[in-house]
Amino acid sequence: MKKLLLLFLLSNIATFSQEKIETKKNNMLIDLSGGFSYRLGKTEDTGNYLMDNYIKNLKKGVGLDASIYVQFKKESNHYIGFKYNSFLKNSGINGVYIDAPNGSSGQGGVEDKIRISFYGLMYMYSKHINNDALSVEAGLGYIHYKDKADYLDQYIITGGSVGLNTSISYLISLGNGFYIGPKLGLQVGTLNKVTVDGPGNYYEKVDLDDESESLSKIDLGLLLRIKL
Repeated sequence: MKKLLLLFLLSNIATFSQEKIETKKNNMLIDLSGGFSYRLGKTEDTGNYLMDNYIKNLKKGVGLDASIYVQFKKESNHYIGFKYNSFLKNSGINGVYIDAPNGSSGQGGVEDKIRISFYGLMYMYSKHINNDALSVEAGLGYIHYKDKADYLDQYIITGGSVGLNTSISYLISLGNGFYIGPKLGLQVGTLNKVTVDGPGNYYEKVDLDDESESLSKIDLGLLLRIKL
């Protein structure tokens, strides 16, 4: 009788432990993506053909994205999480006439190393279709702009704004909690003020007024999801 009671208790403990493990299972998602990114918004003509083409080319870059999500509850289609998204562009041109931020001017080279970073809280709805998944996400956060620029001298141009980030993706199951598929994303934001640090302790806060810088962009890339 004691042996039967012991077996009964052990069986219930094992069942309860298994239920706890299953309850915790698949409650977290990690999304990693990368691809082509294109900045939206108008570019002002400078009257210089080389510079105009150079500025337009700065709109095309690389988009990287990393997100972590947690389910509201097991078997739910609703998730909440945090996202980091970035636009990266390094480019340069030689033999152009330059008007530098500090007022100096002359013939030389131009180089820009631009990083636009979004940090934000996100909501995601993800629905399973057979073994695949259709996901839509949206969130509000802070967009940070940084340009390590060379206009006859070295300058660092920074600024920030509140912005929106959203995307839709369709993911094909690879098994064992891995998914992969295309992702289309949109970011919306506007930069109205920047800070410029330059040579000789040059420092200036610039109000862009009607010439505000668009931080909006479209991302098209490949998403890898890891389901934990």
